Amino acid sequence: MKNIYYFILALSIICLTYCTKDKAPCPTSIPEHEVWEKFIGEYNVYDTIGNFIYQMEIKHHFNGVNVHGNIVDSLIILNFADTADLFIEMRNYIDNRVLSIGFNESVTGHNGQTWQFYDNVEDTTTVELENTLINDTIVLFFRQTNIQYWVNEGVPYYYCDCKQIAVKH
Repeated sequence: MKNIYYFILALSIICLTYCTKDKAPCPTSIPEHEVWEKFIGEYNVYDTIGNFIYQMEIKHHFNGVNVHGNIVDSLIILNFADTADLFIEMRNYIDNRVLSIGFNESVTGHNGQTWQFYDNVEDTTTVELENTLINDTIVLFFRQTNIQYWVNEGVPYYYCDCKQIAVKH
């Protein structure tokens, strides 16, 4: 009986030593892309009835700490509204397809004229989502004005609640 006890004990020790549970392979994770990466590219911009207006390009501009001490990414939109280069800070939205230009005051355009650009609220008269990247298209909905500058600059007053369709190519 004692021999059987030693035999079972030895067999148990051998099994515990040599029999190990197979390690589960580590799941291969797909590296997350930065939110801003999907916006990068060249776009043809059209009016709402499909006429070509101009070309613009979105590039990554900055990754680091902003003036408020927050870690941010920012983009530059070259030739925004066929008027100026616009620097925008990426914001965290529930829907990461949103491209918000925010509020940009005192933006000097390509011709030296000063502008204000800012997001318009959602256009409830349409079913499309404005300022949201869907596939390769962004319906840009923004306000452009020179209300604070036109008198001093000696140029005509301009105000536009603009809607344009930017298609990445």
